[in-house]
Amino acid sequence: MQWSAKPLDLDDIHSFKCLVRDNLMVVAHLSYLVNLGSTDETIREKSVSAVINEIKWCRLLGIKSLIFHHGSNKSCNPR
Repeated sequence: MQWSAKPLDLDDIHSFKCLVRDNLMVVAHLSYLVNLGSTDETIREKSVSAVINEIKWCRLLGIKSLIFHHGSNKSCNPR
């Protein structure tokens, strides 16, 4: 797994929208690397950036649903 992805180009966006226009309901799923609850500042910053980028991609592609797991914080007491 990796934190970065190739940028979307306009032709890919157009092709995707034409393909799914009336045929499919599309749901995006964010990477399992994302951990918004991390105590590690680097991981948290990468996670926030990944969430923002994925939301932008969903908007560009017309995807209305995004599934993601927020992560956890090892130092939190579950009580």
